[in-house]
Amino acid sequence: MKQIGKLFNIPVLVHWSVIVFPGFALWHSFSMHGENAFCLECLGFSNLLFILLLVSVLIHELGHALAGRYLGIETERIVINGLGGAAYLRHLGEKPHETVLIAIAGPLTNIALGLLVYFYLEAVHGFGNFHGAEDGIFGLPFGQRLLYFFFYYNLILIAFNLLPGLPLDGGWVLDGLLRYIMPSEWATITSARLGQLLAAGLFLFGAYIIDWIFPLVAAFIFWQSTRLLVRAKLHRRLNRHKIAELMHQDFQRIEAAESVTAAVQRAAKAPGSYFIIPDEQGKLDVMAAGSQIVQVYQENQEEPAFLKAVSSLQSYAIHEDTSLSVAWDYVHHHQVPAFAVLRGDEVVGILEAEAIRQLVPLKKGPSIFH
Repeated sequence: MKQIGKLFNIPVLVHWSVIVFPGFALWHSFSMHGENAFCLECLGFSNLLFILLLVSVLIHELGHALAGRYLGIETERIVINGLGGAAYLRHLGEKPHETVLIAIAGPLTNIALGLLVYFYLEAVHGFGNFHGAEDGIFGLPFGQRLLYFFFYYNLILIAFNLLPGLPLDGGWVLDGLLRYIMPSEWATITSARLGQLLAAGLFLFGAYIIDWIFPLVAAFIFWQSTRLLVRAKLHRRLNRHKIAELMHQDFQRIEAAESVTAAVQRAAKAPGSYFIIPDEQGKLDVMAAGSQIVQVYQENQEEPAFLKAVSSLQSYAIHEDTSLSVAWDYVHHHQVPAFAVLRGDEVVGILEAEAIRQLVPLKKGPSIFH
């Protein structure tokens, strides 16, 4: 993947699979203008059409990302690939209405784009009025013909994307609505199963009409829905346990009055233990293993440099009543080694990543994602 820039401070990356688009364009130019055989204008038309659709996909993903930002959920990146795109939000909302809002924001941008094109074509030509054009839509000027095709394909993408099965946006809307009446893991399992059924239906339909596009899309949907199904089942398994069951209390505190030398000496005697460094209000500021503190001291022996380096160490905290699946997602995606477990503002224990991994099946399967 290659980053091509940022939009609203969100990195935008392009996946190597977009190289299939010239092939799509060539196929489209023959299928739409087959009676003319190959022509450069047809190929140029199809390439421009797919570029417009890629822009539409990018705006669609921005819709998800900006809805998430409105709810306080940041987006790590947007990726454009050969079958569309994806916005990688940190999570899809803790409350059902947040999931629904984030999911529906993408299709709403496509609807807005479609309306803009519709009203423009209505103003310049009269939408659907091809009586003055030879050969109907193919007799229109190049630009108008391009916008007509874009309108119809955008409409197809909206309808398809709102089908109620994961990983489509309609599946996430369904997932959010189901969470009002059932646990979140069961909502995702149900939506993912519907996604698998949808994929099977698309595959059979493509085989029936002998069109290779449908089996390709079906395979992608089945793969993604299976990944989400595996993730939901793992979350269900993890959430049978509580953080309090897995945490331990093998940690020490370093008080403000303690000298740097004394703190480093304690850390050297317990390299595998975790040390809690509170801020001026007594709340957690930094959590670090004894070995980390010793290493930082070896690299920064001057006290000001040492204190600055220690305060910049990455540490993670989690409340004791948080679902264990949330902790697992951070461990899996961000390689978090351990969490300080909080009760209110007080540290009451340490939850290590290895304790969570012990609950994860060793059997290999589809990647657990999102």
